[in-house]
Amino acid sequence: MKKITLFFIVCIALFTSCKKSRTCECTEYYNGVAVGTPVLTTYDNATPSQAKAACYSYKETNSIGGETHMDCKYK
Repeated sequence: MKKITLFFIVCIALFTSCKKSRTCECTEYYNGVAVGTPVLTTYDNATPSQAKAACYSYKETNSIGGETHMDCKYK
């Protein structure tokens, strides 16, 4: 019985995603040229998949006198 209980505890620990701070780095581009310094965004208490989805969903596009867009990378 102890072996079965220990087995289930180990399985739960292995398959549970660890929530901690994750970082996303976004760079703004204007007409294909990087503008300014990259902006770091931190997602606290997020699983890797949650942080990655939030990072890649952050897009900002406008066209005031040219094309501006954000390129974000999950770190």
